[in-house]
This record gives sequence, structure tokens and C-alpha cells, in this order.
Amino acid sequence: MIIQNRGNTGKLWKRGLRLGISGKVTLLVTVVIMLFLAVAVIGYTTSREISARMQKSRKLIDAGGKVTAIKAVEQEQQKLLSELSAGGVSRIDEVRDTVSRQRELINQTREDIDSVSGGVAILERMRGVTGRMGVLVEDDITAALATGDAVTLTRLSRELDDLNRQLDSQVNELDGMVKQSVVQWESGYDRFISASAMIQSAATVVATLLAIALGLFYARRLRKRLKSVSQGVSSLASGDMDTRIAVSGDDEVSELGVAFNSMAAAMATITRRLEQERNQIRSIHQGITDGIVVYDDKGKIISANPAAEAAMGMLERDLRGGAATGINEIDEIAGLGQLVTRDRMVRCWEEKACTHPDCPSFKSSDLQCWLQCGTYCYNEIQGTFKQKRDACERCEVYVRNGLRKVEFEKGGRTFTATISPILNDLGHEEGRMVVLHEITEIRKTEEMLRSRNDELMVLNEIASSLSQSMDEPDTILNEAMAGLARAVGASACFIATFRKGRENVCIRGTVGISPQTEAFMGLLPASPLRDLDVDEKTGLLDTDQVMKGWKAVGPLLKREGLKRPVILPIEIEGRISGMLAVADDQKEEYSNDDLRLIRACGLQFGVAINNTDLFRQLDKATKTWETTFDSMGDGILVLDPNRTIVMANGMMSEMLDMPVKNMIGRKCYEIVHGIDAPIDSCPFDEAMDRGAGGSVEIDEKKSGRTFRVSVNPIKDESGNVIGMVHVMSDITDKNRLRNQLIRSEKMVAVGQLVAGVAHELNNPLTGVMGYAQLLMRRYQDRDEETTRDLAAVISETERATRIVQNLLSFARKHKPQKNMVDVNAAVEDVVELREYELKVNDIKVAVELDRDLPLTMADMHQIQQVLLNVINNAAEALRDRKDGQIKVMTRHDDAFIRVTVSDNGAGIDPDDLPRVFDPFFTTRDVGQGTGLGLSVCYGIIEEHGGEITINSEPGKGASVSFSLPVVSAAAGDNAGPEEVRGAEAGSLRHVLLVDNEPAIVELLSDMLTMDGYGVDVADNCSLALKKLSQTTYDSVITDFSDARCGGDELYRRIREMDPELAANVIFILDETENGGKRRYLDQEGNLYLIKPFDLQNLRDTLRTVMKSHG
Repeated sequence: MIIQNRGNTGKLWKRGLRLGISGKVTLLVTVVIMLFLAVAVIGYTTSREISARMQKSRKLIDAGGKVTAIKAVEQEQQKLLSELSAGGVSRIDEVRDTVSRQRELINQTREDIDSVSGGVAILERMRGVTGRMGVLVEDDITAALATGDAVTLTRLSRELDDLNRQLDSQVNELDGMVKQSVVQWESGYDRFISASAMIQSAATVVATLLAIALGLFYARRLRKRLKSVSQGVSSLASGDMDTRIAVSGDDEVSELGVAFNSMAAAMATITRRLEQERNQIRSIHQGITDGIVVYDDKGKIISANPAAEAAMGMLERDLRGGAATGINEIDEIAGLGQLVTRDRMVRCWEEKACTHPDCPSFKSSDLQCWLQCGTYCYNEIQGTFKQKRDACERCEVYVRNGLRKVEFEKGGRTFTATISPILNDLGHEEGRMVVLHEITEIRKTEEMLRSRNDELMVLNEIASSLSQSMDEPDTILNEAMAGLARAVGASACFIATFRKGRENVCIRGTVGISPQTEAFMGLLPASPLRDLDVDEKTGLLDTDQVMKGWKAVGPLLKREGLKRPVILPIEIEGRISGMLAVADDQKEEYSNDDLRLIRACGLQFGVAINNTDLFRQLDKATKTWETTFDSMGDGILVLDPNRTIVMANGMMSEMLDMPVKNMIGRKCYEIVHGIDAPIDSCPFDEAMDRGAGGSVEIDEKKSGRTFRVSVNPIKDESGNVIGMVHVMSDITDKNRLRNQLIRSEKMVAVGQLVAGVAHELNNPLTGVMGYAQLLMRRYQDRDEETTRDLAAVISETERATRIVQNLLSFARKHKPQKNMVDVNAAVEDVVELREYELKVNDIKVAVELDRDLPLTMADMHQIQQVLLNVINNAAEALRDRKDGQIKVMTRHDDAFIRVTVSDNGAGIDPDDLPRVFDPFFTTRDVGQGTGLGLSVCYGIIEEHGGEITINSEPGKGASVSFSLPVVSAAAGDNAGPEEVRGAEAGSLRHVLLVDNEPAIVELLSDMLTMDGYGVDVADNCSLALKKLSQTTYDSVITDFSDARCGGDELYRRIREMDPELAANVIFILDETENGGKRRYLDQEGNLYLIKPFDLQNLRDTLRTVMKSHG
């Protein structure tokens, strides 16, 4: 361009010559024109070049600021990643933000980095790294967080950390390139300015001073401003973070200055923050109680905190720059080979595991264990292999010397020294740190604990020996004392105790003392020991005071070769009850530890002696309790909460026919019931839940007995149930008596009810029968149909009468009253009583009676009861059969009457047959029988001198047969009123009828009137006595059961008024009357009728009275 300008200038000069301009003027004009043209061209070219270089400079400065910003974001990201690796998953959003900002800054830097050689390539790599980081943060880590996969999250955090380190390395490299480009630009720019000045000087040799001055002025001003920017960059690079560039105007240089000032401010802020963190770390470093010594990568000490100075006894300034501390242990571990941290080892094993086939770690189980399970099998705490043979030289995790921690003493203090590496951002070791921790107090405590442990071992041995069997307490006490003597280095020990009411002491144990001395000491009085003083500080007795009271003890010990003893009081139940003396043949003084052990053993001996005495008392009480326990009438079990038997008494053993030792440790339901699980009605669970006792009755099928089982909880001091007392009471007999009482009371109630009903029925039945007989007498020869109907009425009335009589017979209890009995009649009565129910149940009854059967002396009611029980059993056996049949037979067999009741039911099991007469034995379901029927029958027949047997064949029915001996009535026995017939009707003219039943009175009055008697009627005793006083009567018929009719009072008054008439009194009794009135009338000789009666009986009785009394 300069040559071209020169050519133009030459052309102008030639043209000027051709125009004829004068030489000087033309030259001047030409020079001026050329000057201005040259200045213009040079200025324009220089301005373009300077503008291009200024724009490049501004881009470089912008790029430098953005690189600095990227580095700041990277450092912030590094800190967040450290927290993320430590488990701070909550910072993941901030990590995502830093990645986004990095990518944005990289894209912005791309526009300003074109002039930097290699910068674009580095930016592309950085963009690739940040892209991968974005994928990890946005996709992989987010997914791992969502699934809670801790292993994947750890791996991704480690990968993100590696990417961050790569980015850091690339940022540092780019930063270096930018700085180098700035320096190169400054150098090129200076050369460019110099060249421009030379050209400008050559072009303007002949130019005017004004043009030269203007060009030079502009160039120097621009250079000054750029120089200011260059100096600011240099100051910033040298560490002056407060440097700034004065900015004026709005040209490119001004914009460059503004960008520079922004970058400087950002770097100043980061630097101050780092300085604050450094000061905090230094404050901690200086104030921590543990000593810290820091080495550089060459093994030289670069710092030591005050705690380390105090521990090593040297100042930091004396240590700095050297490698030795004067303490061998520290210098030894500080000079070890390369250290490897656990984090680095994890990375190494996961990514750089040794692949050398000869290496023991090559595909080893340990390596596989770590890779699969995260478990480091070798020396995990140190993080190194134990021995060299565990790895080879190619293993990056191998450490030649695995020692990491030592212990040393300095100035009477004990320390531990632990070494660890200091790693840079790339994980390379750039120094080491030794931490000194004082453990003086820990070692003192350990020593004290060892001493106390020795004492406790002795005490434990003594306590163990004392807690052994109490069978030989003195021997055990001597062994314990021997252990104490060995522990304190004594030659002899002895214990002397005294008790209230005992004059001499009791030697409870001796060690190292001859039997003669021991025997003599046992004769010493106890009184000197009762008021001894105890030293409050030592807890010992005053030896001089003891020797003064026991003057003989000193010579005795001296004869044994023993020195002055140490004497300790023995306390039992809070009172001094003896003493423990410890003596040696060499020493009189004992250490504090020995005295403490002696005092502790003294307490143990006191407890042991007291326990021995208590054991003897307890043994005596236990034997007494066991005797009482085994003597109780109820079976008792003591159970644990799981129903396991802990104790059992003798009665329980007798009940179950099993030795007590065979019960212990087994479940109660196995022993008592013979089953594998508790019964449903067992009250154990309820008592455990409620914490209160309970009881239940249990029928034991095996023995046929009934037991009342009561359980009561055993509780501890806190009220928790820890066991159960299980009491079994045999209430079989009690229940039997109770059931008998209930049955008796029930029968009494039924008897009372039946008696009342029968009494009410007898009167109308008597009326019905009497009127029917009167009507039959009237119509006997007139109307056969009416007579037949009346006969049916009379028959049914008689049947109803028998039913009432049978009900009364079975409802009332009779004392055995033997009379002449017709057994056939008894059979007919019972069959008739059961006939209706048997028909309802479709059971047929066949009766075969021996009509030649003789009478015999027996209790009619009891024989009927036997028949009823046997027939009831037969009917019960046929209840479910459709073709049931009962057969009743009587026959005369020599001197016996035999009755047989048989059925065609299922029969009786052969195993049950021998027990059918046992009380309460029954084969029926619960509630359907008492089991007393046959046993009662057996007793009745046996009482009558007969026998009862049962024959049965399963499936073919059963047969019950009983026999009664034939016994005739004794001479003079009253066989009842003699039936007298043939007396003329109406031989007694006047009869007084006393009854308050109108129907009975009217019936009897009509009958007697028809028979020709004169009849007067009275319905009460007063009226009857009045009539007796006014009229003479031949007979009196009165109701002896009704008090309103007079009863025995009327009879007494008649006997007083007219004894002959009293003999003719006929009494009417109710079937419900007890036997007392009957016996009374039998004794008086009066005749009586039983309601309901027929009229013929009354006629016969009147005739008998007339015949007997003329």
C-alpha cells in the first residue's frame, strides 16, 4: 500500500510539471498532497489494523473473563459433588444448575476463542464433557434417586466427579492458552506499532512538522491506552486483585477496559472467599487439641500447630523446612512409601484392577468380593494389603509398608501418631499429614481398669466359691479366704463371729493357722468384741483395741510366726457380728489396693456367713413346708406360665398314681388328662390374662371321678404373673351327697305336690265311685246298657284310684316296712304305671305271672321301686328301636320268688358289665341318668336276703333277674281287718256321719239310708259333739284327715263320753296320710277306710263293727 501511494504521488508530480506549475510551488503542493495522501493511507491502514487488533484484544479479555467464570462455576460444582458423594442428595438440583451454567458459558466463549490456537478444540471437548454431565444429572442420577438405588447413585456420583476433574483440567488448559494469547498479542502489537512509526517517519521526512506531530500524537495516545490495559492484565496475573483500568469514552479500548474491570472484580470476590475459608481452616488448625504436622511432597515439614509443638517439645520455626522431628516413631511413619487412601483404592480396584496373571490379586476371591459386595477383606481399617505377597508391584493399590499408626511417649505423656496423605484435585499425593493424639489419661484409665479387673477377678472367684453348695459352708469359706490371702500376699486369715446369747466366739474359718491355735481361739470370750470402734477413713478395726481385749491373741499369733494383723469388722444384717483378720509373717503394712480388696472380701464373707445361717433356717423351714405341702388333702401342682409342672405334692402323686419326679418338667394336661393339648374348660388362660384365680369342675373319664380344679396366680413384686398354683380337689363323694340331697329335696317337693293333688282327687273319685255304685244298684235289674256304662265308670274310677295310689307310693319315702306282699300284684301295679309311656314309645310289654306264687314278707314300696328301675332301664335301651319288647316273668323256684325283666335292645358292653352295680356308673349321656338305679336295686334286694344278676349279649338285649326268699308272717301279726259278711243291713239304726265334703256326705247318707240306717250329718267337730250329747248313736263315721271334722280330738271326746261308742267309730283316711295315724288306729283297734273307697267296703266295715261289738 505504501508503494502504491508512492506511485500515485509520482503521477501527481509529473502532471504538475506538465501543467507548468513552478517547481517550488509544484513541489510544495506535491509534497503536501503526497504527505496528506500518505498520512491518510497510513492512518487508514493503521486504524484498520489497530481496530482489528483492538477487537481481538477485547475478545481475548472477554474469553479470559468467561474462562474465569467457568472455573468459578467448576469450583462451586466440585464442592457440591463432594457433598453429593457424601450422601447429600438434596444438592442434586444445584449440581444440575452448575452444569447448565457451564454449558451456557462454553457456548458464549466459543465466539471469542477463534483467535486462540487450539482453543476451539478444547471448547469442543469441554462441551462433550458438560454434555455427558448433563445426561448423568438429568437422566441417570435422577432415575437412581427415583428408584433409591444407592449402589448406582454412588457409581454415577464417582463418574460425575471424574468428569468434573476432566473439565477442571480443560479449563486450566484453556485459561493458560488465553493468557498466552494475550501475551503474544501484546508483543505483536508492540512490534506493529514500532513498524508503523518507522514507516510513518520515512513517509513524512519531507512532510510538515504539523502532519508529523498530528500522526505521532494520535499514535502515542492510542499506545498509552493499550499499554494501560496490558499493565492491568499483568498486575492481575501477578495477584493484584484490586487493580482496575481507568475507562473513558465509548470506543473499543473503553469496552476492553470495562470487560477487564468486571473480570478483575469477579476474581477478587472468589479470592476473598477462598481466603476466608483458608483463615477458618487455619484457625481450626491452630486451635485443635490434636497435634498436626504437615509435610510437602518432598517430605519436608511445612507447618505444625501449637498442639504439635507442645507434644513434640519443639517450635514450628525450628521444624519448618526439615524432615526430622527428633521422635523416631513420627519420623518412621513420615518416611513411608506412597500412601493410598481408601477412596483412591476403591477407584483403583474398580477401574484399574491388576491384570497381571501372576499377581495373587488377579481375579482373586478378595477382588471379586470387593467388586460384588463392597467388602474389603484385607485389613480394611488401614486400607492396605497385609503383606507384599498379597499383591504384586503392578498393583496400583500396593503399599510397601502398611504401617499407618504408632504410639510414643514424650515428657511423661503418651501419644498416638497417625499418618494420612494429602491429595490434589487429580487424586495425586502432594503431601502428608501426621496427627498426634494424646492418650495419657486413657492409658492411666486402662491401667486402673486392669488393676480393678484383677481385684474383681479375685472377688469373682471368692463370690463363686461362696455361692456354691451350702452343704459344707466352712470348707468353702476356707477356700475363699485362701484366695484372699494369695491375692494380698498374706500368710494367714481367720474369721471370728459372735451371736447374741453366746459367751464365746465362733471361729468360722482359718487359713495358715494351726488346729491347736484355732481350738484355743474358739474358747476366747465374745464380750471384748461387742463394743469395738471402726476407723471412719479406713473402715478397719483398731488392732491395738482388739489385742487389748484379747490379750491371748497376740502371743498366739506370735507363736504362729505372724506379724501384727489387719482386722476388718464383719457386718451381718447391719450389725458388727464378727471380724476378719489378715496377717503375714513378713509385713505389717498393706497397699491401698490390698486394703480395698480386703474390705470388699470382708463384705462378701459377711454376706456368705449370713447366707449360710439363713440357708440353714431356710432348709429347716423348707422341710417343714414340704411336709405340710405333701400332707395336704388336695392335689397341688405349681406351674410356670407355659403350663410346665415345677412342683407337685404327695396327694397329687397319689391321685394320678405317678411319682412326683416323673411329673416335673412335663405339661399339666399331659399328666392330669393324658392328652396333647389343654382342655377347653381349663381356667389357666383366663387366670393368666386377668391375674386372678378361677375354678372349674372337671369329670375325669379315666377314673370316673369329679374334680374341682382351681388355679391361683403367683405374682412377683411388680404384680406380673410368673406362675400358677393348680389345686385338684376330689369332690366325687361331695357331689354324690349333694345330688342325693337335691334328689331327696326334689322327691319331697314332688311328694308334697302329688299328695296335695291326690288328696284333692280322692274326694271326687270317692264321690264318682260311690254314685256310680248307687246308680248301678238302682238300675241293675232295669237297664243293662246303663248298668254296663256304670260298670265302665266304676272300672275307670278304680283305675284312676290305683294310679293315684301308685304315684303316692313312689313319691314318698317309706322306711322299710315288711308285710305280706303279693309280688305279682307289685308287678301289675308297676306295669300299669308305665303302660301309657311304653305305648307312646311303641314298646310292647309281655307279662307272664306265676299264679301259684306265694306271698312273702317284703317292703311293697321297695319291691315296686326295684321293678320300676329295671323296667325304666329296659325302656331306655329300647328308645330308638321300632320293635322294642319288654318281657316280665315271675316264678316260684323252691324257697325263692324269682322275677325276670328282659329286653331285646343293644345289650351291655362286656367291659361295662362288671361295673353296672357300681354307684354312679352309667352308660347314658350326661344329664340322662344318675347311675344310682341299679346300685339302689342291688341294696334293696340284698337287704331282703335275695340276689340280683344281669346277663347280656351285645346286640341281643339284656336280662335282669332278682330273687326274694319266701318268708311267712310271724304268729300274732296283724293281717288287717277281717272281712265280715252276712250281718243284716240296718242292724245299726243310728249313724253319725262327720265330713265337710258335701258330695261325700250326700253319697254316704244316701247309701246308708238305702241300707236302712238312720243317718245324722255334721260338718264340724262342735256340731258333732252337740248331736252326740242329744242323740244316742250306734256308730260314728268321721274323716280323720280333716281337722275341721275333729280328727283325734273328736275321737278323744267320744271315748270320754261313751267308751263303747268309741270302739264303733269308723275313720276315713286319705291315701296321702303318713303311717303315724294308721299305726295309732291299729293300736286302738278301730277300723278305717282309705280314700277313695267303694261303698261295699263301707258296708263290710259296718257289718264288721256290728258283729264285733254286738
